[in-house]
Amino acid sequence: MNISSALKAFRPTTPRSSSESDVRAITSSNPPAFIAQNFRPQDERSWREAATASLRAADGEGAESLEWLSHHPFREESGDACSKAPVELNLSNMGLTRTDLRKLGAWLQSRKLQVPIKIDLSGNNFGDKCADELTALLTEPSCVTALNLSNCELPKRSLSKICAALHENTTLQELKLNLNRFQGCGEHIGAMLLANKTLKSLGLQGELGGYLERKRMGYQSIRLIAQALEKNSSLQALDLSSNDWGFKGAEAMAKMLKENKTLTELNHRRTPLHRGFKTLCKALEANTTLKRLDLSNNNLYNKQLVALGSLLKTNKSLQQLDLSYTRFECSKEEDWLYYDQFCEGLSLNTGLRELKIRPWTSAIDNALVSMLRNPTSHIEALDICGAPLWGKRGLAALTEAVQANQTLVSFKPGRGSSFTESELSAIRQATARNRERRQGLPTQAGPALYALLNMAFQKGQVPFLPREMARELEKAFSANGDVPAMINTIEAVTG
Repeated sequence: MNISSALKAFRPTTPRSSSESDVRAITSSNPPAFIAQNFRPQDERSWREAATASLRAADGEGAESLEWLSHHPFREESGDACSKAPVELNLSNMGLTRTDLRKLGAWLQSRKLQVPIKIDLSGNNFGDKCADELTALLTEPSCVTALNLSNCELPKRSLSKICAALHENTTLQELKLNLNRFQGCGEHIGAMLLANKTLKSLGLQGELGGYLERKRMGYQSIRLIAQALEKNSSLQALDLSSNDWGFKGAEAMAKMLKENKTLTELNHRRTPLHRGFKTLCKALEANTTLKRLDLSNNNLYNKQLVALGSLLKTNKSLQQLDLSYTRFECSKEEDWLYYDQFCEGLSLNTGLRELKIRPWTSAIDNALVSMLRNPTSHIEALDICGAPLWGKRGLAALTEAVQANQTLVSFKPGRGSSFTESELSAIRQATARNRERRQGLPTQAGPALYALLNMAFQKGQVPFLPREMARELEKAFSANGDVPAMINTIEAVTG
């Protein structure tokens, strides 16, 4: 398939025709004349200057330049404009005006290549003056699949209009509204979640702090959003961090987690729940769809630790847990009993694949060692966020546990860790060994399982399976990525 055909395959419902010359000009590494004569988009500053000038230029040459820039977004990691990146246009923190937004909307509607595009408008102070222009970006037909409107000082009136526009929108998949003035917007967001069928990711991060109360939602809004999510079947990722959930909000979210079957990611960073945390954990014990939970930068106390420990012991489907810079408070002697129950749950967990945690005591050290030594553990990535309090004995025990583990492929000691260079070298060798072995496991596990099934067939226990089934089993193992299951299957045949 040539590049023209590939681009056409990803157009929205109302594509415009594109010639081969249009495709070559836009995807070429050579910028259009308007950019080449005035800018050198090899660094971020000049790239952004070119984007601003292109947006404000005359329609013809500006439109061509914007299209080229969207196909060559600047990447910090590469230090250059990258033609292989997704089509996106970063216009964040550029001081855009109402007129600029109108030009952006006109360009989006007239693009020669109607391929999906991501638009970043974060950090522009739009306030209450640009609501109509922002909703126009979402009016069908639209090619915008991701829109970042974080920290744009959008008030309730503007946010309600954006939500209303999404009732009919069928192309937007990701929306970030973080750090806007969305106090009291729960009704509009909830109605949008009930009507919209395509949005997959929603960012509603608030800002805790007395004078920033307008930039966070209270329990009433959280409750309305949770109630809508009970019936929503498209949203997969939700960021409600740094909002004032309260007990009633947490209770509503817990009820939602029992009903919702599509949400796989929940960001609960820096969000004090108090009594509500136990209710949330209890709901997650039975939840089988949530895969990623962010609880970082929180403080957890006595019975909250027990609730989290019970969740870790019971839930088998949660794969990623972020506890980085979360403090486990134990101010009284009896609090350590609760702490021990959390550590027990952590040590017995077998479902987590990625864990970020800052060990504050030797009890967590021992729990991590037990997890790594458990042959049924699925842990693949461990970030201990520095952990400067570990003693030499604990560091040595962790190093030995990593060396014995067969699933861990990524280990981050973090800044300020006390590992010796020899310990870090041993850990790097162990994770590299696991990465190399992991690549070949599916090709061994597929035929091994087929051999086991064939032996069962000879005993009359299962029906006959064609030899081609070995290849299909290999594909299934590869897609599932269950390393312990693959290892156990291989060992069952090889002994």
